[in-house]
Amino acid sequence: MALRTFEAAPALGRRAELGESPFWDAAEHALWWIDWSGGVVYRSDVVAGTTASFPVGPDVAAIAPAPGGRIAVALGHGFAELDPGTGQVRALALAEPEDTPTRMCDGKCDAEGRFWAGTMALDGSSPIGTLFALEPDGEVRRVLEGVTVSNGLCWSPDDTVFYYVDTATNRIDRFDFDLTAGTITGRRVLVEIAADEGAPDGLTIDAEGHLWVALWDGGQVRRYSPDGELDAVVELPVARPTCCALGGSDGRDLFITTAMPDSAVEREAQPLAGRVFVARAEVPGAPAHPRRSGHP
Repeated sequence: MALRTFEAAPALGRRAELGESPFWDAAEHALWWIDWSGGVVYRSDVVAGTTASFPVGPDVAAIAPAPGGRIAVALGHGFAELDPGTGQVRALALAEPEDTPTRMCDGKCDAEGRFWAGTMALDGSSPIGTLFALEPDGEVRRVLEGVTVSNGLCWSPDDTVFYYVDTATNRIDRFDFDLTAGTITGRRVLVEIAADEGAPDGLTIDAEGHLWVALWDGGQVRRYSPDGELDAVVELPVARPTCCALGGSDGRDLFITTAMPDSAVEREAQPLAGRVFVARAEVPGAPAHPRRSGHP
């Protein structure tokens, strides 16, 4: 089958320094996402073109839906919860001591409502990060150690496979997943990406079990089959896509967050960098799993 190529167009006017962690809110027909560098959670009405801002702190790393319209947040060295109605942020649990030279990175919830998020070294080069799972009862459990930059993660539609990116490896790995126990075993490489093609970042998955991965400094989002075969490519006019999520009225809008380049020259050459983009996928995705909590 010939490789399919799509193009993405800017979807929102808001520009982030480092956009990340999008998920679709079907009930409110809105896209939630963050500015990782700016410390802000955003809620964007994609039809009206309006965006509400919720400052949560400079160490925001990932978000997920939570009970009662709240938003679960991976923040600093642990987990918290944002109440959009009041703007208040409530700490839930520390994952690591606050003097650890790491910070939280990407995260999502599994079908049992556990909030999975990992850490990365502050220098981005040391394998001192850890993948954690926040259980519904508030316990924080270490799942995987020796991580350098804990990034994209998602589960197969039947919840038997866990996909994971440690960006420093330039791979997407797959594990066998036990949903009831919340455990991962049998790590193996699914996809290796050449260093000159970009670095794998955030992941999402569609109803056919195909993975969509953003390539940092690669200017693309790629779709891979469950066997690791490259199936489709979304081209972007910016170098740093960070993460993606499927949503919209039919689940086929692929929203892509992006980051600005480092230098002033590159920023001038990429005036759309930091915007959210959208492309039309042929296969829909499922709504993001919400965090489940045993606490009010």
